[in-house]
Amino acid sequence: MSGYKIQQALSIWHAARERIADESDDHGYAQATDDVHALIAELLRDVVSAEDMSAQAKTRAAVMRGRATRFDIKAERLRGVIMSMMDILDQKTLKLPDLTATIREGKPRVVITDLDALPAEYVKIERTPIKTEIAVDIKLGVVIPGAEMSNSMPSLQIRTT
Repeated sequence: MSGYKIQQALSIWHAARERIADESDDHGYAQATDDVHALIAELLRDVVSAEDMSAQAKTRAAVMRGRATRFDIKAERLRGVIMSMMDILDQKTLKLPDLTATIREGKPRVVITDLDALPAEYVKIERTPIKTEIAVDIKLGVVIPGAEMSNSMPSLQIRTT
């Protein structure tokens, strides 16, 4: 491997370094190294770490969404109980030192009774291509206007043992 190729590889890294780092990134990344293979090894390990952190964050986000839903359900149930209690007491307003609760008239809202009966100007229709079915048919030789297979791009596969 020539010194020129090593310099080109290091130039790619130096050009990309600021775009890749984020506020929480205190990783040093072989700061003053000319060992391009050590740098690549370090970057590969950081890819694995970032993917692990992403998976953990997605799992945590799913747990938190479930928790938020449970809190929303609890709040709605409590609101119903409080409204029933205040209604029985004929109390429209309750003033407390830290909050005020008021039962007010509801606002009219739209209820769709028959979606198919709505005129076209009141309906939004979204077209979403079914790419898996399109790919199967194109591979079978079917010509589909507006769709074609692309040339695949190389990708980096990283396996951890």
